[in-house]
Amino acid sequence: MILVWIYLIASVVIFVMAVYNQILYLRGQRDAGFTNGADAPKWLWLFVSFFGLLGILSSAPGAIFHQPTWLIDKVFWLISKL
Repeated sequence: MILVWIYLIASVVIFVMAVYNQILYLRGQRDAGFTNGADAPKWLWLFVSFFGLLGILSSAPGAIFHQPTWLIDKVFWLISKL
């Protein structure tokens, strides 16, 4: 269960970091992506925020409801409905 919480916290940190850097990028600070002054690609922080959000959505229900296999159960439930 502790691994689910660690994954949730890491996903939240990644998502918040990506949103913060995307805001800096949109405000005109092009080197906001920890790239030592080089321009980061426009899609970089959107891509990172997608994976952070995916991690949050997949681990939050398991951490909150104390069911670490929640996501796997839902995936197999969807497969069984096909």
